[in-house]
Amino acid sequence: MDTTEAEAKPRVLLVDDDEDFRKTAAAGLAARGFAVIQAASAEEALDLTARGEDDIDIAVLDVMLPDSWGPQVGFEQSFLRPTIKFLYISGYTREDTVLRASTENLPFLEKPFTISELAEAIHSVLEGEDGDGRERDGVASE
Repeated sequence: MDTTEAEAKPRVLLVDDDEDFRKTAAAGLAARGFAVIQAASAEEALDLTARGEDDIDIAVLDVMLPDSWGPQVGFEQSFLRPTIKFLYISGYTREDTVLRASTENLPFLEKPFTISELAEAIHSVLEGEDGDGRERDGVASE
C-alpha cells in the first residue's frame, strides 16, 4: 500500500550543536508524528540539504551555530531547496540587538520551550504563519 499525502509525516531537519537538546527534541517530535533528520552543524545541514536524499519540509535552525549563523544557513538552503520552510530557535532573546537584526521578520521560537510548543510552532510555519502564530506578511510586529 502506498503512503498517501495525508499519511505522510512532515519532514523536519533539526539543526543544533547541543547534542542533548537535539536528541531530546528529535525524540519528542518523532513521538508527535514528525520524521526528524538531525544535523549538528551548518556544514552538515547544508550537505544533507544538497544531497536531497529526503525531502525536507522545514528546517529548524539554531541561530547561533559554531560554524555559521542560522539565518545564513537558511538562506543557502533556500537556493538548494526552494520549498523548504524555516523556524529559527535560540537561547538568546529576540531583543538581543544582533539577534533581532537577523530574525526580525523570520519565524522564531525562544528557548527554553516545550516539545509541544516546538511542534505547534513547526505546524504554524508549515501552515504559513510565524512560529508564534502570527500570519506572515513581511511586516514585523512587536
